[in-house]
Amino acid sequence: MYSIGKKEAAPKLLEMMARQEGFAGGYYTGIATIHDKKLYHAKVIGDLSTLINEANDKELPGSIGIIHSRSKSGGDIEWSHPFVDEQEQMAYIANGMRGVFTKEQDQNAIAQMLVNSGHIFKSKTQGVIEDYPLLSDGTSIHFSDVMCHLIESFITECGGPIEAMRKAFVTFPSEIVGLMVHTDIPDCIVASRINQPLVIGRDEEATYLATTAIALPDVHWSCAMPTNATAAVYREKIHVLPFESPPKQVAYTLPWYEGYQKIIHLLSDGEPRDLGTILNATASLWPKDVVSQKDMMGYEILYSLNRSGKVRFQTITVDGVLTGITAPKKQVILEE
Repeated sequence: MYSIGKKEAAPKLLEMMARQEGFAGGYYTGIATIHDKKLYHAKVIGDLSTLINEANDKELPGSIGIIHSRSKSGGDIEWSHPFVDEQEQMAYIANGMRGVFTKEQDQNAIAQMLVNSGHIFKSKTQGVIEDYPLLSDGTSIHFSDVMCHLIESFITECGGPIEAMRKAFVTFPSEIVGLMVHTDIPDCIVASRINQPLVIGRDEEATYLATTAIALPDVHWSCAMPTNATAAVYREKIHVLPFESPPKQVAYTLPWYEGYQKIIHLLSDGEPRDLGTILNATASLWPKDVVSQKDMMGYEILYSLNRSGKVRFQTITVDGVLTGITAPKKQVILEE
């Protein structure tokens, strides 16, 4: 998620993450801001409270920034977002997975190509880690680390970070959404979305982007970020640039009523449910020949249900990445 406004971004980012954390993520957390055309960033293995305690993130200067909390899979601290380029000019975060694109491209070949051209991946870890890119020397790297360097590799060719990110998402697509800040455009957040959730909101102080409206403060307006597009988001304006060659059609009609009914039915026995179970409850509603927006729809149905008092959220703790630390996990309960 991100904030750009008149005041320091870091405190607002912490507030937004506190509202959203636990639906997903909570295992690795990181933040980046830009001030006077300099990039500041910090990340930890752990949840938001770990970041606050260990990284002095409230002291990160700048009125523009991004923050992220990710899942348990992965290696050491370098598997936390944000991923930063070698010149310390760009920070990149993303949410999602390869999804339907897994078998369409060789992610290992793309990662190896970047290595062969001189890129150095900080997330490089010995051995196989799930389905993440694997290099010829037997090391794994985080997929978003690959995307960060791919964007970097296109900047000169494309004439700047905005078009570079747009090209990277078409060249190496996945079921993801990504946010990027760059010191060359210190007043702009670049967002690219194929199908994973992203909402934009604005009040008198700032413009915000988040996975779900649950994370937003009380804004004057909010809307969904268009699919298959890149957006350059400034304090006072938003430029949306559709992909010239979308990698796949994304469903543009959301079966909201049917999804609402399925989620209510799932929760009707009074048992707490986690986010993944709730989102998957609507999987059968989507056409097979398009990329679904089930996660976007599910998050916003939960937002609507919570705002109307029909569901409440409770947070429990689960085992974190490291021994002795925990991660938050939100559960959804239907109110009687």
